[in-house]
Amino acid sequence: MRGEVVCHFSGRKPITIALGDVETRSLENPSTEQQVYGPKVGFIEDVHKNMAIMRKYFPDPRLKIKKYQVGSVTHTQIGVVYLEEYVDPSVLRKLQDRLKKVTTDQIISSKVLSQYLVDFSKSPFPLGVESDQQKTPVSLSRMNLRMKSYYEKTKPVTFHLDVKGDAEVIDVATIEELTDIKFIEKLERKMEQEIKKEMEQTIAKMKRINVEPWLLGHKIWATDPKFYETLNWRETGWVESKFNINVSFNISNTGQRGKYDKEKIGR
Repeated sequence: MRGEVVCHFSGRKPITIALGDVETRSLENPSTEQQVYGPKVGFIEDVHKNMAIMRKYFPDPRLKIKKYQVGSVTHTQIGVVYLEEYVDPSVLRKLQDRLKKVTTDQIISSKVLSQYLVDFSKSPFPLGVESDQQKTPVSLSRMNLRMKSYYEKTKPVTFHLDVKGDAEVIDVATIEELTDIKFIEKLERKMEQEIKKEMEQTIAKMKRINVEPWLLGHKIWATDPKFYETLNWRETGWVESKFNINVSFNISNTGQRGKYDKEKIGR
Protein backbone atom coordinates (compact mmCIF):
# COMPACT_ATOMS: atom_id res chain seq x y z
CA MET A 1 0.00 0.00 0.00
CA ARG A 2 2.94 2.37 0.61
CA GLY A 3 5.24 1.12 -2.16
CA GLU A 4 7.63 -0.67 0.20
CA VAL A 5 9.81 -3.58 -0.93
CA VAL A 6 10.01 -6.71 1.25
CA CYS A 7 13.39 -8.47 1.28
CA HIS A 8 13.61 -12.09 2.43
CA PHE A 9 16.82 -13.60 3.74
CA SER A 10 17.29 -17.28 4.45
CA GLY A 11 16.97 -17.98 8.15
CA ARG A 12 16.19 -14.35 9.06
CA LYS A 13 13.13 -12.20 9.43
CA PRO A 14 12.16 -10.26 6.30
CA ILE A 15 12.77 -6.51 6.23
CA THR A 16 10.96 -3.73 4.39
CA ILE A 17 12.62 -0.97 2.40
CA ALA A 18 10.65 2.19 1.60
CA LEU A 19 11.05 2.91 -2.12
CA GLY A 20 7.67 4.50 -2.80
CA ASP A 21 7.68 7.99 -4.31
CA VAL A 22 4.63 9.82 -2.94
CA GLU A 23 3.70 13.21 -4.38
CA THR A 24 3.88 15.93 -1.71
CA ARG A 25 3.95 19.70 -1.58
CA SER A 26 7.36 21.31 -1.66
CA LEU A 27 8.53 23.34 1.33
CA GLU A 28 7.40 26.93 1.01
CA ASN A 29 6.67 30.10 2.97
CA PRO A 30 3.83 29.74 5.51
CA SER A 31 0.77 31.36 3.96
CA THR A 32 -1.09 32.03 7.23
CA GLU A 33 1.69 33.23 9.56
CA GLN A 34 4.09 35.63 7.85
CA GLN A 35 7.28 36.65 9.62
CA VAL A 36 10.07 39.11 8.89
CA TYR A 37 13.02 37.39 10.57
CA GLY A 38 14.07 33.78 10.70
CA PRO A 39 13.61 30.89 8.25
CA LYS A 40 10.53 31.08 6.05
CA VAL A 41 9.64 27.39 6.01
CA GLY A 42 6.32 25.89 7.05
CA PHE A 43 5.07 22.38 7.72
CA ILE A 44 3.39 20.44 4.92
CA GLU A 45 1.19 17.33 4.80
CA ASP A 46 4.15 14.89 4.96
CA VAL A 47 4.84 14.04 8.61
CA HIS A 48 8.31 12.67 7.83
CA LYS A 49 9.44 15.90 6.16
CA ASN A 50 7.99 17.88 9.05
CA MET A 51 10.03 15.81 11.49
CA ALA A 52 13.14 16.39 9.37
CA ILE A 53 12.54 20.14 9.59
CA MET A 54 12.33 19.88 13.39
CA ARG A 55 15.58 17.90 13.52
CA LYS A 56 17.30 20.46 11.28
CA TYR A 57 16.54 23.42 13.51
CA PHE A 58 16.79 21.51 16.82
CA PRO A 59 19.87 19.24 16.49
CA ASP A 60 19.65 18.27 20.14
CA PRO A 61 19.41 14.68 21.45
CA ARG A 62 16.84 15.85 23.99
CA LEU A 63 14.37 16.50 21.17
CA LYS A 64 12.16 13.43 21.16
CA ILE A 65 9.60 12.38 18.57
CA LYS A 66 7.12 9.61 19.29
CA LYS A 67 5.15 8.30 16.35
CA TYR A 68 1.53 7.18 16.40
CA GLN A 69 -0.86 5.88 13.79
CA VAL A 70 -4.57 6.72 14.05
CA GLY A 71 -7.57 6.06 11.84
CA SER A 72 -8.58 2.51 10.98
CA VAL A 73 -8.98 3.49 7.30
CA THR A 74 -6.60 6.43 6.74
CA HIS A 75 -3.77 5.14 9.00
CA THR A 76 -2.67 8.74 9.57
CA GLN A 77 0.87 9.16 10.86
CA ILE A 78 1.20 11.50 13.85
CA GLY A 79 4.30 12.68 15.67
CA VAL A 80 4.41 13.96 19.25
CA VAL A 81 7.42 16.28 19.56
CA TYR A 82 8.86 17.46 22.87
CA LEU A 83 12.09 18.38 24.67
CA GLU A 84 12.88 15.68 27.20
CA GLU A 85 14.09 17.91 30.06
CA TYR A 86 11.40 20.56 29.63
CA VAL A 87 8.19 18.63 29.01
CA ASP A 88 5.71 18.20 31.85
CA PRO A 89 5.55 14.39 32.29
CA SER A 90 1.91 14.47 33.42
CA VAL A 91 0.85 16.48 30.36
CA LEU A 92 2.82 14.17 28.06
CA ARG A 93 1.23 11.05 29.58
CA LYS A 94 -2.22 12.59 29.28
CA LEU A 95 -1.63 13.40 25.61
CA GLN A 96 -0.28 9.92 24.87
CA ASP A 97 -3.21 8.25 26.66
CA ARG A 98 -5.72 10.27 24.64
CA LEU A 99 -3.96 9.44 21.37
CA LYS A 100 -4.14 5.74 22.20
CA LYS A 101 -7.88 6.06 22.83
CA VAL A 102 -8.68 7.70 19.50
CA THR A 103 -11.15 5.34 17.80
CA THR A 104 -12.23 6.57 14.39
CA ASP A 105 -11.89 5.44 10.80
CA GLN A 106 -10.30 8.64 9.50
CA ILE A 107 -8.17 11.57 10.64
CA ILE A 108 -7.70 13.95 7.72
CA SER A 109 -6.64 17.15 9.50
CA SER A 110 -5.23 18.45 12.77
CA LYS A 111 -8.61 20.09 13.48
CA VAL A 112 -10.31 16.68 13.48
CA LEU A 113 -7.60 15.22 15.71
CA SER A 114 -7.83 18.10 18.20
CA GLN A 115 -11.47 17.18 18.92
CA TYR A 116 -10.24 13.93 20.47
CA LEU A 117 -7.52 15.60 22.55
CA VAL A 118 -9.24 18.58 24.18
CA ASP A 119 -11.43 18.44 27.26
CA PHE A 120 -14.43 20.17 25.67
CA SER A 121 -14.63 18.89 22.10
CA LYS A 122 -18.23 20.08 21.71
CA SER A 123 -17.56 23.67 22.66
CA PRO A 124 -19.80 26.03 20.67
CA PHE A 125 -17.04 28.59 20.38
CA PRO A 126 -14.83 28.71 17.27
CA LEU A 127 -11.08 28.10 17.50
CA GLY A 128 -10.32 30.26 14.49
CA VAL A 129 -11.69 33.06 12.37
CA GLU A 130 -11.27 33.50 8.62
CA SER A 131 -9.23 36.56 7.63
CA ASP A 132 -8.51 37.34 3.97
CA GLN A 133 -9.40 33.74 3.01
CA GLN A 134 -7.07 32.44 5.70
CA LYS A 135 -7.76 31.15 9.18
CA THR A 136 -6.20 32.95 12.11
CA PRO A 137 -6.07 30.94 15.38
CA VAL A 138 -7.49 32.91 18.31
CA SER A 139 -7.64 32.01 22.01
CA LEU A 140 -10.30 33.60 24.21
CA SER A 141 -10.51 33.75 28.00
CA ARG A 142 -13.02 34.83 30.65
CA MET A 143 -15.90 34.11 28.32
CA ASN A 144 -19.27 34.96 29.77
CA LEU A 145 -22.75 34.46 28.31
CA ARG A 146 -26.05 35.79 29.65
CA MET A 147 -29.49 35.08 28.27
CA LYS A 148 -32.89 36.67 28.74
CA SER A 149 -36.01 34.99 27.39
CA TYR A 150 -39.62 36.02 26.94
CA TYR A 151 -42.50 34.59 24.95
CA GLU A 152 -45.10 35.93 22.60
CA LYS A 153 -48.68 34.67 22.86
CA THR A 154 -49.03 33.20 19.39
CA LYS A 155 -50.12 29.81 18.07
CA PRO A 156 -47.68 28.14 18.18
CA VAL A 157 -45.92 30.09 20.92
CA THR A 158 -42.89 32.18 19.90
CA PHE A 159 -39.88 32.52 22.20
CA HIS A 160 -37.45 35.42 21.97
CA LEU A 161 -33.94 34.68 23.29
CA ASP A 162 -31.57 37.61 23.77
CA VAL A 163 -28.01 36.44 24.39
CA LYS A 164 -25.17 38.75 25.35
CA GLY A 165 -21.57 37.61 25.68
CA ASP A 166 -18.08 38.93 26.16
CA ALA A 167 -14.54 37.60 26.32
CA GLU A 168 -10.91 38.64 26.28
CA VAL A 169 -8.36 37.76 23.62
CA ILE A 170 -5.33 36.14 25.26
CA ASP A 171 -3.52 34.84 22.18
CA VAL A 172 -3.62 35.34 18.41
CA ALA A 173 -1.33 34.17 15.60
CA THR A 174 0.17 37.59 14.87
CA ILE A 175 0.15 40.90 16.72
CA GLU A 176 -1.32 42.70 13.71
CA GLU A 177 -4.76 41.21 14.39
CA LEU A 178 -4.79 42.60 17.92
CA THR A 179 -4.37 46.11 16.55
CA ASP A 180 -6.84 45.69 13.69
CA ILE A 181 -10.28 46.97 14.69
CA LYS A 182 -11.89 45.37 11.63
CA PHE A 183 -10.45 41.99 12.60
CA ILE A 184 -11.83 42.29 16.15
CA GLU A 185 -15.24 43.27 14.78
CA LYS A 186 -15.14 40.31 12.40
CA LEU A 187 -14.26 38.02 15.30
CA GLU A 188 -17.23 39.34 17.27
CA ARG A 189 -19.60 38.68 14.33
CA LYS A 190 -18.11 35.20 13.92
CA MET A 191 -18.75 34.43 17.58
CA GLU A 192 -22.34 35.63 17.27
CA GLN A 193 -22.93 33.35 14.30
CA GLU A 194 -21.40 30.32 15.99
CA ILE A 195 -23.29 30.80 19.26
CA LYS A 196 -26.59 31.26 17.43
CA LYS A 197 -25.91 28.19 15.28
CA GLU A 198 -25.12 26.07 18.35
CA MET A 199 -28.29 27.21 20.11
CA GLU A 200 -30.42 26.42 17.06
CA GLN A 201 -28.89 22.95 16.81
CA THR A 202 -29.46 22.33 20.53
CA ILE A 203 -33.10 23.39 20.29
CA ALA A 204 -33.63 21.13 17.25
CA LYS A 205 -32.14 18.14 19.11
CA MET A 206 -34.29 18.81 22.19
CA LYS A 207 -37.40 19.00 20.02
CA ARG A 208 -36.62 15.65 18.43
CA ILE A 209 -36.70 13.98 21.85
CA ASN A 210 -39.49 16.30 23.09
CA VAL A 211 -37.52 17.67 26.05
CA GLU A 212 -37.54 21.41 26.68
CA PRO A 213 -34.46 23.39 27.80
CA TRP A 214 -34.25 26.37 30.15
CA LEU A 215 -37.68 25.65 31.79
CA LEU A 216 -39.45 27.51 28.98
CA GLY A 217 -42.76 25.71 29.49
CA HIS A 218 -42.59 26.28 33.23
CA LYS A 219 -42.18 30.00 32.59
CA ILE A 220 -45.41 30.08 30.54
CA TRP A 221 -47.26 28.01 33.15
CA ALA A 222 -46.10 30.27 35.99
CA THR A 223 -47.06 33.53 34.27
CA ASP A 224 -50.15 32.55 32.28
CA PRO A 225 -51.66 29.16 33.23
CA LYS A 226 -54.67 29.55 30.94
CA PHE A 227 -52.52 30.21 27.88
CA TYR A 228 -50.33 27.26 28.88
CA GLU A 229 -53.38 24.94 28.86
CA THR A 230 -54.25 25.95 25.29
CA LEU A 231 -50.82 24.93 23.99
CA ASN A 232 -51.07 21.19 24.72
CA TRP A 233 -47.48 21.68 25.83
CA ARG A 234 -46.31 18.16 26.62
CA GLU A 235 -47.69 16.60 23.46
CA THR A 236 -47.19 19.20 20.71
CA GLY A 237 -46.72 22.66 22.26
CA TRP A 238 -42.97 22.46 22.77
CA VAL A 239 -42.23 20.65 19.50
CA GLU A 240 -44.19 23.21 17.45
CA SER A 241 -42.84 26.30 19.24
CA LYS A 242 -40.87 28.90 17.27
CA PHE A 243 -37.72 30.80 18.21
CA ASN A 244 -36.22 34.18 17.50
CA ILE A 245 -32.59 34.23 18.67
CA ASN A 246 -30.58 37.44 18.93
CA VAL A 247 -26.89 37.26 19.91
CA SER A 248 -24.61 40.17 20.75
CA PHE A 249 -20.93 39.46 21.47
CA ASN A 250 -18.21 41.87 22.53
CA ILE A 251 -14.43 41.48 22.82
CA SER A 252 -13.87 43.40 26.04
CA ASN A 253 -10.07 43.35 26.09
CA THR A 254 -7.27 42.57 23.63
CA GLY A 255 -4.31 43.69 25.71
CA GLN A 256 -3.81 46.63 23.32
CA ARG A 257 -5.04 49.44 25.53
CA GLY A 258 -3.38 52.19 23.53
CA LYS A 259 -5.11 51.16 20.32
CA TYR A 260 -8.71 51.43 21.52
CA ASP A 261 -8.63 53.59 24.63
CA LYS A 262 -6.17 56.40 24.03
CA GLU A 263 -5.66 58.04 27.39
CA LYS A 264 -2.87 60.37 28.44
CA ILE A 265 -0.46 58.69 30.81
CA GLY A 266 1.70 60.89 33.03
CA ARG A 267 2.26 64.55 32.26
